[in-house]
Formats: sequence, C-alpha cells, structure tokens
Amino acid sequence: MHTITTGLAGVSAGQVAEALRRGLGPGYQAEPDGGSEVTVRRGALQRARVTIRSVPEGTTFHVRGQGMPIPLMYFTLSFINDRGLARRAAEVLERPDAFRG
Repeated sequence: MHTITTGLAGVSAGQVAEALRRGLGPGYQAEPDGGSEVTVRRGALQRARVTIRSVPEGTTFHVRGQGMPIPLMYFTLSFINDRGLARRAAEVLERPDAFRG
C-alpha cells in the first residue's frame, strides 16, 4: 500500500478521479465509488483502489493494488497491481500539480 498526504483539505473522490485520469493518460479509467474511494483500472486485470481520508494536515490517500476474484490468483494479482498500477497512481497523486485545473 502507498500512502500520500497532501496539504489540501476536503479533496473529493471526483477530484481524485479527475487527477488520475489526467495524470495517467489514455487507456486508464478512474471512477469514484460514490463515497471516499476511487477505482482505477487498465484492462481486465489491472486494478487499484484509492481510499481518501481527511486528516488535520489535509487529505491522505491510501492506494493499493487489487486482484480479480480468481481462486489462487487473487493475491498474486494484488501484489503485481500494488507494484504496478497502484504505484503509478500514487506517483500521480504525489505531484504538486495533481489538483490544479
């Protein structure tokens, strides 16, 4: 899991999804899940989840890879996606200009 804290307070799931779509580029999907989470996808097997939390310093993002619910492959895909897609998503959220229009 990757943890990023930004000094901006009140960052919404919609803002995170937009920053991820802009920063990751074509071929990636980032959709808010109706609350404080965003799902990032690329293709059928690459998935990551961003959980958004308000903290006194601003906003914290927890980014972790996810696996498809395929027996015996779930943990392997989670590990691979944590090292790949989740890492790339975290790098986008760490950028100083991530939440600028």
